[in-house]
Amino acid sequence: MHTPGQNIGPQKVYNTRLRARNIEDEERAYREAHFQEELDSLKDIVARLTSLLEQALRNTSGEGPSTRPATFPANQPEEIIGEHAQEP
Repeated sequence: MHTPGQNIGPQKVYNTRLRARNIEDEERAYREAHFQEELDSLKDIVARLTSLLEQALRNTSGEGPSTRPATFPANQPEEIIGEHAQEP
C-alpha cells in the first residue's frame, strides 16, 4: 500500500518552458554576437575600400603618382570590341 511521503510514478519535470526560453536566449545571444562580429568586419572592409578609393581618386586627379596599371585603360571594353570587330 501507499504510505505518506512515498512517490508513486515518475516525477514531473518543472520549469521546462523556462529552460527552453533560457536556451533560446543563449542561442539568440550567440547569433547576435556572431552578427556583430560580421558587422564590425564589414565596417573595416568598407573603411579600407573607401580609403583605397580616395587614394585612387587623388592619384587620378594629379595629386600624386598614378597607381593604375598601364595595361588597364579606362575605355578597355570599347577597344577590345573595336580591335576584333569585322566589317560586313
